[in-house]
Amino acid sequence: MEDTADTVGTDPRVVVIFGGRSEIGVELAVRLAAGAVVVLAARRADQLGEQGAAV
Repeated sequence: MEDTADTVGTDPRVVVIFGGRSEIGVELAVRLAAGAVVVLAARRADQLGEQGAAV
């Protein structure tokens, strides 16, 4: 398998995290936010305010 991470697209990178209200989802978002545009997705998107503020 070939690593295509450096050959697809250009900056800015966009990361979509499903399960954005979970502890794991928020932690991933915080870590990835330094180098990417992060989109949090959840079944209850109207309740993502607190998690979005953490990022």
